[in-house]
Amino acid sequence: MSALRKTRVASTSVASSALLCAGAMTVIWGATITFLMIHNEYLSILLAAVSIGTIEAIRRFVPNSLNSITQSVANRSEIVVGVSLVALVALPFLLQSNAYWIHILTMVFIFGFAAQGLNIHLGEIGAINVGYAGFFAIGAYSASIIMVDYGSTFWMSLIYATAICWFTGLLVGACTIRTTGDYLSLVTLGFGLIVYQLAVNMTWLTHGTDGVHVPKPQFFGHGFDRPIDLGFVHLPKESNFYFLGLLCLVLAMLVSHRMTKSWIGRTWAAMRQDPLGAGCFGINVPIMQVLSFAFGAAFAGVAGALYAGEIGFIEPGEFTIFMSITLICMVILGGMGNWWGVVIGAFIMIVVPEKLRDFQEMRYFLYGIVLLVILIHRPYGLFASTRRKFEKLIG
Repeated sequence: MSALRKTRVASTSVASSALLCAGAMTVIWGATITFLMIHNEYLSILLAAVSIGTIEAIRRFVPNSLNSITQSVANRSEIVVGVSLVALVALPFLLQSNAYWIHILTMVFIFGFAAQGLNIHLGEIGAINVGYAGFFAIGAYSASIIMVDYGSTFWMSLIYATAICWFTGLLVGACTIRTTGDYLSLVTLGFGLIVYQLAVNMTWLTHGTDGVHVPKPQFFGHGFDRPIDLGFVHLPKESNFYFLGLLCLVLAMLVSHRMTKSWIGRTWAAMRQDPLGAGCFGINVPIMQVLSFAFGAAFAGVAGALYAGEIGFIEPGEFTIFMSITLICMVILGGMGNWWGVVIGAFIMIVVPEKLRDFQEMRYFLYGIVLLVILIHRPYGLFASTRRKFEKLIG
């Protein structure tokens, strides 16, 4: 009887934990969707302030309940993923009258995809890549030129752009073998500036400042420049790239997760902690560093191609150092080494400025204050990697 009672108690505890996790995720996504659907930006900011204040009040006065919710969410990843996917798939149906926000969320997916690659450089091996926009630009221009000048399909250009960025990453990685720290960041900064200047001056290839007009892709006869007609509902044409971007982001997160848990990710972590010690244990540090640059560049290639297809027009002014800094902020804000935290960072970095657009010139001042407050209270990022925090703890 005692064993049976223990089994019942354990099953009840599991069920309550699952319900608590499902309820927490429903509340989080409900607040997020409401935040996006509110047309009045002042009300949106008020909702965000009230939500943050409520969480802070619970943390201060009822810490045990917040810890229970956090633990339940951390232990029930399948529920978190399931509720999140359902919410993300449902968003275009809820926002069908506001195509602009569907486009903004597509940008979140694309930059979240790119941030996965930068997270390999910055989060996994600790390389400060200030020229990551250069890889992004190469992916965008490769896909655009292959489509426009050579008549290829978008899907084939996606593969070509990934391959071109992969080999470019190998070359840049080979140039950084003998550099570390600040010197490595200067090398990558130079790479980004070189790509920008080439995009401006190689008019015979990139069309220079005139830019490149990119046609929308086709998928089994359905053009991405047409709305999605499901019979009972019509989704705006922006939904095409929304679902494509969501699918690509999910695949990128799966790849990042598997890579982090594999021997490759553990090797990169060892290199970041102690390159000399890793080399003494038989790790070919230079080769693994070059491969890390190639992997990260491949992510940027796919993201750049998606960006070109979604925007429909690219020109050199979009791929400046400001884009690199924005991507770095996404990784740091979300949590370096956290493959899903960087997506939250991308959401904040893209959505918050749009919600502050009514404040005109003041929005960047307010945006900067928001980032400073977050990083002061969460110095390792909103969702810091447990491995990185442990490394800081042991010095």
